[in-house]
Amino acid sequence: MIVIRPWQVLSTLELSAEARLERDGRPATLLRGRPRGTTAGARRFLHGLPEGDAYEFLVDDATGIVVEMVAWWDGREVEGFTLSDLRVDGLPATELEALFDGQFDLDSLGPVETPKPDVLRPKAMAAVATEVDFTVLAPRNDSDLGRSYLGVVHRDERGITVGAHAYSQERPPGRRLWYFQSAGDAMADPASWETITLPDGTPARWWSPESDPDQGHLRFERAGTQVWIQGWGPAEIRDLAVALEPVT
Repeated sequence: MIVIRPWQVLSTLELSAEARLERDGRPATLLRGRPRGTTAGARRFLHGLPEGDAYEFLVDDATGIVVEMVAWWDGREVEGFTLSDLRVDGLPATELEALFDGQFDLDSLGPVETPKPDVLRPKAMAAVATEVDFTVLAPRNDSDLGRSYLGVVHRDERGITVGAHAYSQERPPGRRLWYFQSAGDAMADPASWETITLPDGTPARWWSPESDPDQGHLRFERAGTQVWIQGWGPAEIRDLAVALEPVT
């Protein structure tokens, strides 16, 4: 299910503008929303939203249509949806504006806020690298991978990790890739995972659930940083692993 009517959740979510991005050549705005005092049981009634304590929406500026949504719970991504190849044809500009008038107004959210270090906010990987004391990795030739990654710094009793999620990508829905990295904190124990070697010669550990062999978890170390890639498509996961290099 794709949320394409964001005005229906405005009364239940507190939204803030996080960043200006581009999706499929179209200007877009990344929004972050948190429930307005609703209980955990009431969240399931939010229109089209999975269970979560925070949500991120990538909104097409011209139409107000949500083209990507990520649900978070306790600082971890739990579910996401993507709308690909957005086309709004056949309506004159005046009619298109009238169609969305009064339903979802990005300007009403105010300017993009300055990120605060104590709040989970996505930002450029180079900016994230200045907030942690380990080497941050990001895909080289990012455009060649068909996605653009932003990072979030997580700080809790387990330590400090950086989560990286693709906020613009040319991948079918349900084929998302994301990864976490740290100096060793909050990483899955791969001791029982399969030992493999990546195409570039890096030793790694691989695990895939029997119920969904297309899903994969990959652990390895690069430049002193522990990396945990998760998602769908074993070949794509390995391609991302090989492409990760230190942010300069």
